[in-house]
Formats: sequence, structure tokens, C-alpha cells
Amino acid sequence: MMRDRPGEIDINKLLVDIGDLLQEGATVNINIVLSKFLQALYVLTSKIDSIDKRINEINMKMSDINKQMYEINMKIERIEGRLEDVESSLSSIEGTVSDMKMQMSEVQSKVDHLGNMLGALTEATLSRFILEDLKKEGYVIQGHTRNYQLDGYDIDLLVDATKNGERVVFVVSIKVKPRHRDVSEVLGAADLYGSRHDVRVKPMLAGVWVGSEVEAYARRKGVIVVRF
Repeated sequence: MMRDRPGEIDINKLLVDIGDLLQEGATVNINIVLSKFLQALYVLTSKIDSIDKRINEINMKMSDINKQMYEINMKIERIEGRLEDVESSLSSIEGTVSDMKMQMSEVQSKVDHLGNMLGALTEATLSRFILEDLKKEGYVIQGHTRNYQLDGYDIDLLVDATKNGERVVFVVSIKVKPRHRDVSEVLGAADLYGSRHDVRVKPMLAGVWVGSEVEAYARRKGVIVVRF
């Protein structure tokens, strides 16, 4: 009779065979079946041992994983703590930046106010000097107007004068530090005024700090440049 290999023993078949042999009372066959059954138990026990060993290995790996997870969680907690510190620092910085913006806004407001005062003072002072210079050049001042409005143009000084019987209107832009756009604006204002009045118009640019480039550009355009 061929013996089955331990790994190929069918436990259910053995149980059926044992039941049949017990009913027949076959002692020898029962011994054979019992032998096979013991072999099956051996195989099962080996498998159970192998499974237990595998379970132990898995438990050890799980233990290592849990340890690693614990370390990771600790690192995360430390990182979260640092993030909270960073957020607190950022909040403090934002507060400081907000305060600085408010201070800068106040300073800018003061600077703008001083600039307006300086501009007004410059216009008033230079207007007098311009009138005096025109008189020295032989012009008779017939009238003058400061801050003359002309269709969007703000003419700082408009002077109506005569010389040798000829009437001339000076359209004057007065700036502390004139720029190229001031030249363009006084030219535009002079052209518009001349187109609406039958009179000779001369554009003039007056300033305290007149850059060489601005002065050269103005003179090329036919604008009188006056430095003070």
C-alpha cells in the first residue's frame, strides 16, 4: 500500500476512513489509519508552529513599526510645536509690520503736507521774482493770476504784459524740481490758451533745481527756463 507524503495527507479523508474502519472492526486497518492520522497531526502541528513563528515575526515587525510610528509622532509633535512658535513669531512680525505701515503712512502724510507747503511757498516766492524780472526786462505788467485753471491745466502763474506796445501772455509752470512732463504740460497749456485768445503766448518753466536734461529739453521746445 502506497503511503501519502505528510504534506499531501487529507485530514477529512482520514476521518472518514477511521469512521468506516471502526464500523468494520478492522484492527489492522485502524492502526494504519491511526498512523496516517498521527502523520496528519504532525503536519498540522508543523504548520501551526510555522504560523506561530510567522505571527511572532509579524508581531516583532509591528512592534518595530509601532516604535517608528511613536518616534514619528514625537517628531511631528516637536515640529507642530516649532510651527506654533513660527506662527507666533509671524503674528508678532505682522503686528510690527502693521505698526510700521501706520507709522510710514503718518510720515508720508507729513511729507506730503510739507511738500504741499513747500510747493505753495515756492510758487508764491518765485511768482514775485518772475514779475520783478519781467519788469527789469522792460515788460509792463498789465495783470497776473496764480493757479489759473484752463480745461484741466493748472497754470501756476499767468502774466499779461506789454513791451514796446506788443502784448504778451506768459504761461508759467513753477516747480521746485521740474520734470520732463512739466515741460509738456506748460507747452500744452500755452498752446490751448493761444488758440483761444488772439495774443502772443510764451511758455515759461521756473524752478529751484532744474536738471540739465530737463532744461535742454525745454529750450529745444521753445520754453523759457528760469532758475532761482
